[in-house]
Amino acid sequence: MYGNDEIKLSTIEEQWEKITNKYFVESAQLSPQVTVSLDSYAVVFTIRYIVFYKLRRMTKDLILKKILNDLFQAPIEVNLSKIPLDISSS
Repeated sequence: MYGNDEIKLSTIEEQWEKITNKYFVESAQLSPQVTVSLDSYAVVFTIRYIVFYKLRRMTKDLILKKILNDLFQAPIEVNLSKIPLDISSS
């Protein structure tokens, strides 16, 4: 983590519950989540996770490197050259 800052999911859930009780905000899933969809040319994986704001870029980089490393070590042929690779934050 960043310095001595440690984020616990239970703390985040408690804080989010206070926000949803105080404001008209929809409850959200706070645990990490992966969804899969199809477009015309590819299978699209969306990864959502909570991260300390100072670690956003580093966390995204580590996750992407781990995914690519695992893909290229898989016993199947993986071809990324024809697939548009869109890595974006939302």
